[in-house]
Amino acid sequence: MAILKVKSSKLKTNDGFTLIETIIYIGIIAIIISSFLLISQQIIFSTSRTRHQIELTENQKFLVQKINWLLRNIDSINTPSPNTSSGILSINKVGFNDNPMVLSLADNVVYLTTGSTTTSTAPLTNNSVIVTSLTFYQLTFASSSQNAIRVTANMENDVASTTIDKFVLIK
Repeated sequence: MAILKVKSSKLKTNDGFTLIETIIYIGIIAIIISSFLLISQQIIFSTSRTRHQIELTENQKFLVQKINWLLRNIDSINTPSPNTSSGILSINKVGFNDNPMVLSLADNVVYLTTGSTTTSTAPLTNNSVIVTSLTFYQLTFASSSQNAIRVTANMENDVASTTIDKFVLIK
C-alpha cells in the first residue's frame, strides 16, 4: 500500500511591513509634519506682522492726540504763516508757561519742543516707526475769524504705512 505523504504547507504570515508600505507611511508622516511646520511658521510671522501694524496705528493715534491737544487753547500761531505751509508748527498756548511749543520732524522722528529759554524736547513717535514727511498748512477764512491747520504726515514701518491728513479748526 502506498502511503501518501501529505505535505503540510504553512501559511505565510506577515509579521512586518513591506518596503512599499513603509515608504507610503513615511511619506504621509512627512506631509503631516511639513504641514504642521508651515502652519506654525505662518502663525509666528502673522503675529509679528500684527504687532508691527498695531505699533504703527498706536503711534499714529498718539501723534494725532498730541496735535489735537497742542491746537487747543491757542494764543497765536508763530509758524506757518497764514496760507503757507511748513515742516514746523510753532504755537503759543494760553496759560502755558513754556511757550512756544514746536512740533518738528528730525531723523524720521516727530519731536515736541517747549520753551524758548529752558528748551525741553520729547519724541512723540518711537523708533519702531519712521515718519517720512510732516507738513503743517495754516488756512485762513476771509468770512470768519477762525483759522485751521492742516496736518499731513506719512508714517511707515517694516510691514505697513499710513498717512495722516487732518484739519483742525482753531477758535
